Amino acid sequence: MNDTLRSALLATVFALTIFLIMILSLPAHAQYVARTDTLTVQLPQHPPNLGGLLGSGMRAVDPDFSTELIRVTDAAFDPKKPNVSYSTSSSAQQSIWSKDHRRLVVTNTGALHTVVGFTPPKTIQPLLAWQFTGPYTWGRSNKNWIFTMPGNGTALMKGIFPSSLTSPPVLTMVYDFAQCLPEGFNPSWHSLLSVSNDDRTFVLSLSEGVQNTGHLVLVYRQGATAKQTGCRWWDTLTGKVGGDWGAKGTVTTPIRFSSIHAVLLSKNGQYAVVAKEDCESDDCSAGPLYWELATTEVLNQTSSTGGHYDTGYSTFLNGVAPTVFARRKLATPDQVTRMPLANAPDAIKPPFDKHFSWYNTNLTDTAPFLWTVASPTTPFPAAWYNEVDISKSDGSLTWRICHTFSDYQHQRFAISNAIANISQDGLYAAMGSNVMNSLGAEDGNPNCVPGKHGNCRGDVVIVNLRTAGTVKK
Repeated sequence: MNDTLRSALLATVFALTIFLIMILSLPAHAQYVARTDTLTVQLPQHPPNLGGLLGSGMRAVDPDFSTELIRVTDAAFDPKKPNVSYSTSSSAQQSIWSKDHRRLVVTNTGALHTVVGFTPPKTIQPLLAWQFTGPYTWGRSNKNWIFTMPGNGTALMKGIFPSSLTSPPVLTMVYDFAQCLPEGFNPSWHSLLSVSNDDRTFVLSLSEGVQNTGHLVLVYRQGATAKQTGCRWWDTLTGKVGGDWGAKGTVTTPIRFSSIHAVLLSKNGQYAVVAKEDCESDDCSAGPLYWELATTEVLNQTSSTGGHYDTGYSTFLNGVAPTVFARRKLATPDQVTRMPLANAPDAIKPPFDKHFSWYNTNLTDTAPFLWTVASPTTPFPAAWYNEVDISKSDGSLTWRICHTFSDYQHQRFAISNAIANISQDGLYAAMGSNVMNSLGAEDGNPNCVPGKHGNCRGDVVIVNLRTAGTVKK
């Protein structure tokens, strides 16, 4: 064998080896083994035993769905803040998990974030030496990166964690949005902080008022060159677009508003999806708007609108009816594919509020998506009520993962809704739940008063998606 042929053969073998390693290391997105029937399942008579006031690190099994549950927080989780409740986020779109699912962020009722180290099957290590407030997102290209804007300020920081799960990150400045904001701007509200898959484009909205009062969409991009790097903005009240890079001028839509409700970046970093509460203009489409960041083009969504949503790399997914989803490309939002979920029970009817989490999506947006249902309806008239479920991206199959163990009657929004956030690899989810009011009271009493005006605690519970349907009761 000559040297040229030998080199070509070695290169081929090397390439195939790398390809096989990549394939084998991919998360088994489509290999969930949870039950897929549509039998009506009520909450169990007794909650799973995850402890009472105390119980961080305890494991239990959902008795109906055979799924492993791991409790993260409890009343003694932070000695400086005893008895407070904890949740993941008020939005299923929030990135709460590091890339390798070894760290996650939990949030207490005072909006204080704590990073938690997680070593399966149940080791929980809170990083109490470094806590923060303000928007954040985990990096998508590196398992040790987190991006934050501490104290609801304007400075975007990058945190790099060491290998130890109990050591704080080293923080460096990425960009200060004060350079892009009107002089003297003092933010008091922020949307989620979103980041692209390469961790180079960031989007959020800031307001000096509260939610639904802002009109500035802000972008920071670390481009390939200095001319492609910097801030960019869209003022939704005036329609003007400007900044350090990209096209400048007036957006293509006539819609004007000063009531930004939420902003979310597509994972390819090309579009910002902007949800509004109401409009100042006469022409106001019902759905969110889609801004192609490098341009002044803003597209309207005028059909199959409504419901909670999430974005993939280039796809928008929303719930348009209790058992119907809609998919569309962000570049063509009025070209809609409606997806009735296969085998949906006929008895499902509103209220049936669904929150979507699709942070595990892939480049082709074909990974399954997770959804959590919150409803006050009792007894449940059909399957899927107050469950964590996962559906194939085309709606052809739904895996039933577990109960949320919430009755939608808790005094805190994120816990009442038991909003679940899926990990980036699709192997775990975490939710805030009151576990059927079994976790004690926020005043430290082992018994609590249930209801919207009660004092029952809520805690973060990890759901091991790989075990759904497999754990012996």
